[in-house]
Amino acid sequence: MTLEILRIDDIRKYYGLKLILNGLDLSLNRGEHMALVGENGVGKTTLSRIILGDEQADSGTIRLSVNAEIAYLPQEVSGDDETTVQRYIEEATGALASLREKMQ
Repeated sequence: MTLEILRIDDIRKYYGLKLILNGLDLSLNRGEHMALVGENGVGKTTLSRIILGDEQADSGTIRLSVNAEIAYLPQEVSGDDETTVQRYIEEATGALASLREKMQ
C-alpha cells in the first residue's frame, strides 16, 4: 500500500493573461496534514477546485489515491435563510464524522 495520497506536479493555471498557479508541486502522504494559507487572490480556492475536479489546470498533473476522500467547505455559502451555520457545517462534514467513527 502506498503512503502517497495526493501528488501534484507542475500545475499551471491562468485566468486570461493572469498567471495564478505557476509550476506548483505538492505531495501529501498518509498521516500528513496540509493547510492552504495566503492572501486573497493567490490561488487557494483555485487549487482546491482543481484538486476536487471542479476546474481544470492549464498544464500539469494531479494524482489522487483511489481510496482518498476529500471534504471541502467553500468560503461562500449558498442556502436558505433558515439554515443555521452549525447545520450547514454538519451537513458539509457529515462524511468526515462517519469516517472518523469508522477509524476509531
